[in-house]
Amino acid sequence: MEAYKNYIETLAKSKSHDMINNSSAAHASVLAGAMFKFGEKSINIFTGKLHPETYATDDVVKEACCFIKNKDGKVRIIIQDKDSVFSNSQIAEHLFFGKLKKEGCSFANVMIRRIKEEKINEITFHFMTMDKSAFRFEPNNSEPVAFASFNKPDIAEKLNNKFDELWSSEYSTEVTI
Repeated sequence: MEAYKNYIETLAKSKSHDMINNSSAAHASVLAGAMFKFGEKSINIFTGKLHPETYATDDVVKEACCFIKNKDGKVRIIIQDKDSVFSNSQIAEHLFFGKLKKEGCSFANVMIRRIKEEKINEITFHFMTMDKSAFRFEPNNSEPVAFASFNKPDIAEKLNNKFDELWSSEYSTEVTI
């Protein structure tokens, strides 16, 4: 996995246009960590459950905390939550947020929304974007198979626009940490 991490960081540093195939939670975690590490202003995550094996690894938490604290980065998360396991109180107990809190991260720049139950099954994909250029896209939200790039602004823009649409529409409601 160290070789994969080095490869991903090389692509991120160079802002490579290369497409990256990604087929496991461990690979997704490496990409998430790199996006937090090399992100400058914003991270958007549209996810099912914010899977701990992807987002609550020590590397991702460390990079997310640095992004939030040192770069004053903004993180927006929309949770699709098919099993309705997230309520306001459960969000605070989620492993990712618990680890961030333990690292001394403030949640002032972290905003969360949840897709309304009646809209959950209408959206069949998940994604993460970094600023206006990088993305990881899962075309089928029931599998961790995805593709990504650190320099495809046209695709990142479309995903950010979709995120903004979901964020500001009647599709989602605010969740507090």
